[in-house]
Amino acid sequence: MTTDEMRIDLLRTTFRYGRVNMGIRLGNITHGEFTALQMVHIYMKRNPDASGIGVSELARCSFMSPPAMSRTLKSIEEKGLAERMIDSKNRRKTYVRLTQAGEQARQYAWEVSTEYINRVMEEMGEESPTIMIKECRLHVAKDLLLKTKKTIDEIVFEAGFSNKVTFFKVFREKYGCTPKEFRTKHLEEVQ
Repeated sequence: MTTDEMRIDLLRTTFRYGRVNMGIRLGNITHGEFTALQMVHIYMKRNPDASGIGVSELARCSFMSPPAMSRTLKSIEEKGLAERMIDSKNRRKTYVRLTQAGEQARQYAWEVSTEYINRVMEEMGEESPTIMIKECRLHVAKDLLLKTKKTIDEIVFEAGFSNKVTFFKVFREKYGCTPKEFRTKHLEEVQ
């Protein structure tokens, strides 16, 4: 994994948890707004002919609940950073696109975040970010196992693992059992 790939993966991983406050200012936007702007940007980059990203898809990609996404969109719309458009063929379908000001705010926040991550990576050394990403993903998987009824397949995807084999291998190394055994054991302890 290259340094750039590691940096992007680390940022993506931290966005996934929504609790990230890196202690840095991102201009006039919050970390949640930055996450939403970044997800719209990524979607439009991958789908340049699209009208925008659907609101429900944006909530899913940003790991936000629909009400939280609605509040975030209201805030970024009030700041003139994004606009919602209603599909002319299906009035219940709403798309989101960045405005020019939104793209500029996202770019500035991306640069600030990248500089911060670069400093952290320099201090940690090259191997540590990879370990940190794996540990973050395992922590999310553990929380999902204990706090939800999601299937193992859903948890593998949501925690950010690329496949089930890798997930089972690193989970067993960390916890000494399979995810199913872990869930069963810890749920019995609580009851």
